[in-house]
Order: sequence, then structure tokens, then C-alpha cells
Amino acid sequence: MSHRSERVFFVAVLLTFLLALGLPYLYAARVAGQGYAFGGLLVNPPDGNTYLAKMRQGWRGEWLFTLPYNYETGAGALINLPYIFLGHLARWLGLPLALTFHAARLAAAAFLLWALYRFLAALFPVGPGRRWAFLLAAFGSGFGWLAALAGGFTPDLWVGEAYPFLGAYSNVHFPLGLGLQLLLLTPEETPLTLRRGLGLVGLAALLALVSAFSVPVVAAVWGGLWLWRLARRQPARLAFRHALLSGLGGGPVLLYDLWAIRRDPLLAGWSGQNVTTLPPGWELLVAFSPALLLALPGAFGALRRAGDAWQLPAVWALVCPLLAAVPFALQRRFLVGYFVPLAALAVYALGEYVSESAARRTRWTVFVLAVPTNVLLLLSSAFGAQTRAPELYLTQGERAAFAWLEANTLAGARLLAGPETGLFVPVYTDARVYYGHPFETVEAGRKAAELEAFYAAPDPEFLARLGAEYLFYGPRERALGPPPDLAGLRLVYERDDVAIYAVGAP
Repeated sequence: MSHRSERVFFVAVLLTFLLALGLPYLYAARVAGQGYAFGGLLVNPPDGNTYLAKMRQGWRGEWLFTLPYNYETGAGALINLPYIFLGHLARWLGLPLALTFHAARLAAAAFLLWALYRFLAALFPVGPGRRWAFLLAAFGSGFGWLAALAGGFTPDLWVGEAYPFLGAYSNVHFPLGLGLQLLLLTPEETPLTLRRGLGLVGLAALLALVSAFSVPVVAAVWGGLWLWRLARRQPARLAFRHALLSGLGGGPVLLYDLWAIRRDPLLAGWSGQNVTTLPPGWELLVAFSPALLLALPGAFGALRRAGDAWQLPAVWALVCPLLAAVPFALQRRFLVGYFVPLAALAVYALGEYVSESAARRTRWTVFVLAVPTNVLLLLSSAFGAQTRAPELYLTQGERAAFAWLEANTLAGARLLAGPETGLFVPVYTDARVYYGHPFETVEAGRKAAELEAFYAAPDPEFLARLGAEYLFYGPRERALGPPPDLAGLRLVYERDDVAIYAVGAP
């Protein structure tokens, strides 16, 4: 950013971006009122709470990740390290987990915008094209707002890894991983030095720790560019070296992840039910348009430009759908960052195929059509805050009960709580729950059904079989059935809307 006007523009966009990402969370905390406590999450709270639970493991001083939403514990593995590290950082600094999470999320968002601008600066000269591509990639999305008007729920409303704004609104690892991915995919035609090569290996290893599925995307894009240039008899050695270095850096980390998951039965069970298949084609078309509709002709035009930097986003736009279409339980993960090349190619196509005056009008139109989905996300967050949505808020009674559990029970105590309550327990206490998350609880479907049946008709044999030490009964459990009236239960805590029972003899 050698031009002063570009620096001013970048800072203005960055501040707007960060305010949009941060203010809804401040608003949600402010409107909690006397009877509620904001859980700190607005997007996908089931997964969001698992990130806080992982941070709590680091806060306890642990480095090996174990599944917190099961009674059983495994050997653990060096995975989910960004959140484990943030938990350590929160302990070192004496900060709450949620505050640390959001500070890291905003820092990662700022890093993402810097990497995004750097990526686009390698494609566009200084001028309106670069600015519009940056705005569209940063704030844009798909036609999900139109689908929502018809009762639909398309991927641009929930596939956070594909979009810079939604990813940065959701968690830490999406913007951090996409920023690293963009650094590795920034087009360059200068020869690689040893220092630069080692730097790329290190970046790829870091990317694998943060966002494992980004590494195959990086390798596939550079590899696809290499094959294209070979087929067209264009210089291809640099693309091959980038593909090779990304594999050398990220490959060992991915191999460790596979080994660690397969050797631990609990982690293997979690992996087996962690399915994120590709949404239907028509949903993807809606979710990535209008940028997609312009990006496709832009991509085919860019590929014909021999040795040009624009070949890389063109290959990215065409290779990733093929990669995601491979029959695989985690197909959707390969769409990570996919909106970025589409936004760049859409603006590129307008500059190539229409007059400047028409391009100006069309850029405005595309941007106006691409922003409302993210506006809808912000409005839905405000609505959830106003209505105290139970997936976003705890009652003060629940929060006080968690504090009592933290102060009066041993680490690893087996707590039986309803399916909804179980999501929050490992965030605020060191107790273990029978069920809490549809992926991170092994055999989740069976366990959730058993819990619902128990709270509807309490069964002492079920408690005995599980070896539960405490029973939690709060407002979420009350919605499932009446208070338990079982021999062997001893009331040890009662306040507001929550009771906790010890199971068995005192």
C-alpha cells in the first residue's frame, strides 16, 4: 500500500469490518438484562461453545485435546491447538475465555483483511477495480437473503468457512486460516529463494494446525495451475514448487492428525460422525451468486492469458468445486475461502468485457445485491438477543449453578444434564457430561434420545448404569419433564430455577 489514498481506504474498510463484527456481540451482552447471562456467541452456538470448551482445557493447563462432551476420556492428541493455546493465553493474562475468544477473533479478522488486500493487490493495479474487489470479497455474500424471503436456508447463511465476513463473524480459526491460505495463494512470478521457500513450508505447517482442509486446497490450486501451464506449454516450474512446498509443510501435520484420531477410539468415533457433505447444487448456485455468474466467464478468459497472475484465481474457482465433489464425508470443507476468487474474478470480468461506465454501474449493482445476506445475519443476531434465545443465553440461575459446580465438585465429575444444558457445562465447569454436542459426543443420537427419555420419566437404573455422580435439573430439563423423585438422590444445591442432586450415598 504505497499510495496514501489506498492506506486510508484500507483503514476505513478495516474499521468498518471490525465494527460490524464486534458491535452485535456488545449489543447482545448489553441487552441480557437482570435474569440472563449472554453466552458470548451469536453464530452457530453448538459449535461455538465447543471452541470455548476447548479453550477451557488450555486454561486448565492441558495441551492434549480430549473430547469434553463424553463421560469417557481418551489419550488425547495435539489437535485444536489454536483454541487450546487461547485457553492458556487467557489463564496467563487473567482474562475470561469469551473475552479472549473475541479479541482473538477480531485480531484474526484484521489479519484476514490485510492478507485479502495483499492477494488482490497482486492481481489488480491501484484503482477502482482493486477497491471494488476488496469491498465485495470482504462484505459480500450470495443470494441467501432472497432464498430466506421464500423460506430457504442456503449455505451463505451458515457455511462460514467459504466467506470472509461470515467466517470472521463466527469464530477464530476461519479468518485466521483463510488469511494464511491467502498468503500461500497470493500469485507471484518471481523465483523462489531458499528463505522464501522455508517460509512457505512454515506457513503451510501453521495453516495445517489452524485449518487442516485448507492445505489440500492450496496444494490443489497450485497443482492445477502447474498442470494447466504444462498443457499450454507455459512456464510451470514455479507453480509446481509452490504445490510441493505446501505439501511438505502441511502434509506431516495432516498425517499426524489422521494417526492421532485413528489410535484413539473416542476421537475415531467423533471423526466417524463428523459429516459435512456438499449442499445441493442449486443451493450452492444461490449461495455464491451474483459473483459466481460473473466469475465463470472471467475465469475462462483469465486462463487464456499466458503466464498471467490471473490464472491462479481462475484455477481456484474451477478446481475447488471438483475437489469438493469427491465422495468424502467432509466435502464442504474444501469450499474454504471460495468466495474470494469469485469476487476477484467477477470484478475482473466487468473490467474486461464491458465499458468503464457500464462496469461502474454493474459493480454497484453486484455489491448491493451481495451485501443483504450479511445484513440479514446481523439483524437475526439482534433478534436473537432481543428475544433472549435459549441457545444464546443462560439464565442467571444456570450460570450460578455452574459456578457452584466449579467450586464444589472435583474435576471430571460425571454430571447428568439435559441435551441443551450439556452443551454449556464444559465451558463453565470441569465436569463431564453424558451428552452435549451432535458431533463431539460419541454415539450422540442414542445418548440424546436416552437423556430425553430419562427426564420425561426418570429411571434409577439408568443413573446407576451410567455411574452419574450429579444430576442437574434446570429450566431446560423442566421443559422435558417433572422434577425427579428417585431414591438415592440428595439435594445439594437449589437456587432460582436450578436444583442439583448428588447421586448415591453421602
